[in-house]
Amino acid sequence: MPLYFYADPADFDGWFPKCPVYQATGIYCAGCGSQRAIHDLLHFRIVDSISHNVLIIPAFLIILYHYYQKFQEKRNGSPKPNFLYHPKAPMIIFVIIMVFMILRNIPTAPFTYLNPV
Repeated sequence: MPLYFYADPADFDGWFPKCPVYQATGIYCAGCGSQRAIHDLLHFRIVDSISHNVLIIPAFLIILYHYYQKFQEKRNGSPKPNFLYHPKAPMIIFVIIMVFMILRNIPTAPFTYLNPV
């Protein structure tokens, strides 16, 4: 994480890996723009972060939720219900990611706002 705090992936072109899906096909994957979004999120530039990848905020919130649940479990000694461990959760997350990937590659007006800038 310190690398993404100090080095902006937009400025250091050769240091950070390029998206293999975009390089091979020209199609934006669900993760395109995530490196720049993480850099902006670490600097509390939320709007810029969202402009690179809309899914970075929900992903960040899910990670926070996961660690909060683990913290509460250790503190209270008993496990709490966690929606991330529901049997349908991986499929729901997968569908959201696939729909996002399809929508961000539609070359018309409202969907082009999902492209990483």
